Amino acid sequence: MYGKLLAAVLDAESEKDGGLVQDERDLVRELAHFRVRLAPSWAMNGGGLGVDAASSLAAQLQYDATLLRLCCLRGITCSPEGFRRPEAERLRLEQALAAAGVVVG
Repeated sequence: MYGKLLAAVLDAESEKDGGLVQDERDLVRELAHFRVRLAPSWAMNGGGLGVDAASSLAAQLQYDATLLRLCCLRGITCSPEGFRRPEAERLRLEQALAAAGVVVG
């Protein structure tokens, strides 16, 4: 389910930007922005502190879409289907980026 939502976000973003490839630095800045927004919900395992579930889900989808775009730009194998277990796939991709010398946060 999450993978389908993520694919829809990627499709919508692709239509919006006309399929243009973003600069790596811009993508890293976006990831840092979303990490700050997501920190409270991640610290509480997705809840608590009055975090709106819909807003948290939207921010997670944006973070993961940006993460996928950055990984694709770097040639790291990834797809929305890999997000059957979002936390595990997110960690795998962040580690792959770190191994490639990209610091995401």
